[in-house]
Amino acid sequence: MAALWRNVYVALGLGLIASETLIVGGNPVLGSLMSAERSVQVLTDAGNARVLVFCLLIGALIVFMRESGGVDATVGLLDRKGLTSTPRRAGLAPAIAGTLIFVETNVSLLSSGVLGRRLFDTHGLSRERLAYVIDSTSAPVSALILLNGWGAYVLTLVQPYYGEESLGVVAGTVMWNAYALLTLAGVFLTVTLNRTFGPMRTA
Repeated sequence: MAALWRNVYVALGLGLIASETLIVGGNPVLGSLMSAERSVQVLTDAGNARVLVFCLLIGALIVFMRESGGVDATVGLLDRKGLTSTPRRAGLAPAIAGTLIFVETNVSLLSSGVLGRRLFDTHGLSRERLAYVIDSTSAPVSALILLNGWGAYVLTLVQPYYGEESLGVVAGTVMWNAYALLTLAGVFLTVTLNRTFGPMRTA
């Protein structure tokens, strides 16, 4: 539905109503009422409210960076230094930004995305390619560098089983995270070699 109507919010709302309708035995009216009730319960939960406020603050920060001219100034500085003078170098900029901003995945995605969009547009690189670069750096880096919310979450899962040794156990799993390591290596390899595939090539 999201792809058909180009509206993710409508698709999410209808999906929520449809799932609740199935739970209550196929009654769409009762399903709609239960969807509203469940939405209220989610929003009134303290933990969910904190997450929502955090997401709103991230969005406000990104808008502030863009509207204040911070993004343009950064892009201009990179151009003057010759750091983004070619498509290859322009592709490396959001990949490096996504790698260095490892505190939180959403912050990394949005920050590197705002920076990379202007650079990719300037050099005629596709948005599909930008999406691949920022998503395939931000998430793997957050899984490899555990000084973030993901690391805390994994630690809470392991702690009941390993107690005081939990931190060492979690840290020891980093080198075996093949997905994150190979994905991150793939990004820098494709950017360095200036190779594209799939939707990135046809866009």
